[in-house]
Amino acid sequence: MTALLFSLLSAVVASGLAFLCYILLYGDTVLVIQRPFFFRIGVGALCAAVLGASAVVVGWVPTHLLHAIFAVSIAAAVRTVHNGLHPDTEAWFYSLFRT
Repeated sequence: MTALLFSLLSAVVASGLAFLCYILLYGDTVLVIQRPFFFRIGVGALCAAVLGASAVVVGWVPTHLLHAIFAVSIAAAVRTVHNGLHPDTEAWFYSLFRT
């Protein structure tokens, strides 16, 4: 039970850090899921969720591995935006979500 609470706490902290990075990079608090930042965060969160579920079921995945996945996904998102994908030049990314 303690491991589950620590996992939830780390998810809340990671979410807060991701939101802070989002605010610093885009300059607004309106969350837009189609932005590259959230796409990268989402892939990392999906991997961490799968590993977290297997950790609860099997009990062998270390918690620091989940933290590392969150950290890498946040770093990838920040690097993506920092290297030129910002609100003015991310039209190619928006084209992925057109219907």
